[in-house]
Amino acid sequence: RWHARAFDGRHNEFRDFVLARCTKAKLDSTVAPVPASEDEQWHDTETVEVIPSTRFSASQKSVIACEFGMRADKGGEFVWTSAIRKCLVSYFLIRHRLERGGSLTKQVSGQHPYLALKNPQIATAYRFGVD
Repeated sequence: RWHARAFDGRHNEFRDFVLARCTKAKLDSTVAPVPASEDEQWHDTETVEVIPSTRFSASQKSVIACEFGMRADKGGEFVWTSAIRKCLVSYFLIRHRLERGGSLTKQVSGQHPYLALKNPQIATAYRFGVD
């Protein structure tokens, strides 16, 4: 589905809108109350680090790392690091089934069976439905 990011006057903040849910639109010739350059969630990034679940052996982690293009960090831990626009982190987490942090020590229903977030607090900070 397609989204558009714009300033929402009702909530007084920048938000994502699902285009299929927009049933009508009207042209407003007034200047936008807040310029797009002030959308911090769009301009700022969050570094998301994804690791193989800790429940796997070293050889299994190596295979998972290869499958997902992970690199070994200075400590030898396999990590997939990505800088993502803050407003898109939630979508990334859902797309990769990491919205609850992933499964570190046991398989969790609905979560990715092989991956976890290195910092599970990111899942808490970027979860949908907090308004």
